[in-house]
Amino acid sequence: MGVPLSEGGKHALFGTHNKLLRLGDLYLELIAIDPDAPKPERARWFALDDFSGDMRLTNWVMATEKPRRVIGKTLMGTGELITVSRGDLTWQITVPKSGKLPLDGFAPAIIDWMGATNPNRTFARCWLHIGKICCVASACNFLAFVSKPATFGSARGCARIGGAIISRDAQNPQGNSHTDIVIRDAAPDDARAVADIWNHYIRDTLVTFNFAEKSETDVAADITARQAQGHGFFVAQSDAGIVGFATYGQFRGGVGYAHTMEHTVQLHPDHFGGGVGRAIMLHTLDHAKAQGAHSMFAGVSSGNPAGVQFHERLGFQKITTLREVGRKFDQWLDLVLMQKML
Repeated sequence: MGVPLSEGGKHALFGTHNKLLRLGDLYLELIAIDPDAPKPERARWFALDDFSGDMRLTNWVMATEKPRRVIGKTLMGTGELITVSRGDLTWQITVPKSGKLPLDGFAPAIIDWMGATNPNRTFARCWLHIGKICCVASACNFLAFVSKPATFGSARGCARIGGAIISRDAQNPQGNSHTDIVIRDAAPDDARAVADIWNHYIRDTLVTFNFAEKSETDVAADITARQAQGHGFFVAQSDAGIVGFATYGQFRGGVGYAHTMEHTVQLHPDHFGGGVGRAIMLHTLDHAKAQGAHSMFAGVSSGNPAGVQFHERLGFQKITTLREVGRKFDQWLDLVLMQKML
């Protein structure tokens, strides 16, 4: 039918890439193993590792603004929420460790656009539309898959939706692909990359008052300890590796502070302004709230005014400024205390 598809992007964590087609309020996503990507360490989503045969409709995704509440009512095996970011867009989606959704894909994955407009609105309109859906959901995305690594060059194919045939005839423009940022739990093996980012700020900046660099062993122990306490330690990963991290713990010692947290977030200096910081902080705040935290504090150095602005955009409010409590590089530094109620 010669319907052009909108450019999608690359999914580094899963070694896949996609094209998209707007169908009214829904969209069709054609997703395939990326032949140029290395084999991922985890199973590919939507059971692509086990897919064979012709391209066809295999899975659907249900959108919600309250994913954790919805997940509590879904079938076992729906998977954990993974936060993904690309450009200014950040979302969360459930992905089983096996890559296979329950009931051979009849059960949906759950997606939360985290307050952003559904990206379907950014795609070119198409005269095709869904005539009939044999399930009821508040919002969904339909996905069709190809059976083997595909370049999306001159390949052709079709997917049947209801009584309509959707034809694919996609050219692959150069230079328009995107790389996803995936937010995941940190592992001890990430300690070296995290330490490299952290030590840059310790050694060369006023972002932190600390001037004692952290060893790989120190960071690995911190990751293990935070997770054992039920607190989060997360990393942001792209195809280039670890590009940022965030962690949180109790604001002060003692059982009376058990619901009040404080966090640390740092990005590789080459990854400012791309939405990575916002993505990892939203994931961190969501995790803390789910663990029962009532509020989150940020202690921001007066040598880091951009950090104050960053936290304000996330909804943190300035509580007070502690005058000249830190000293580094032969100068006194203030500490700006900021708080966000969860």
